[in-house]
Amino acid sequence: MDKLRKGRWLKMRIKKRTLWMAVNSVYGERLLQIAQEHSRLSCDLEVNKYLSDQDKMIYTFHMKELRKEREMIIKQFDSEKEHSVLG
Repeated sequence: MDKLRKGRWLKMRIKKRTLWMAVNSVYGERLLQIAQEHSRLSCDLEVNKYLSDQDKMIYTFHMKELRKEREMIIKQFDSEKEHSVLG
């Protein structure tokens, strides 16, 4: 795993409870779809050596958008946990 990918992975540290709450919510199916699509794009990017530079950029952009959406969904549950403890 190269440093860039490793750095991206380490950027988002998620508590197990937060992830559990997100996956078991109405967003669970969407989180699964995001994971599947991201995995498909990532594998295709690694395996398909014949992609043009433009296609690679499109794949990378789409993967970034999927990560943003995933993080946005999960953050909703992280803040809910904090609020429930305080109030």
